[in-house]
Amino acid sequence: MELAVATVLFPLLLALLALGGGLLIDRIVGDVLPGILLPVVGLAALVVVAELCTYGEATASWVPYAFVLVGVGGLIAGRSRLRAA
Repeated sequence: MELAVATVLFPLLLALLALGGGLLIDRIVGDVLPGILLPVVGLAALVVVAELCTYGEATASWVPYAFVLVGVGGLIAGRSRLRAA
């Protein structure tokens, strides 16, 4: 079971969060990103969020919650773009 989680579930969850992050960035900049770049830009956004959270020792444990906030927030904010595709 641990192997299935590590090889299937985690990459799918990361891809979904990266897509959400990309949709959030796309929404912030005004719907100008091509669809193929959404997960890549979203992954970069997640890296920036993780770095900002880990500057202080007290906020380092917030990273998973910040990822979920960015990913789900982006999926909600960009749901109209997902429907159009």
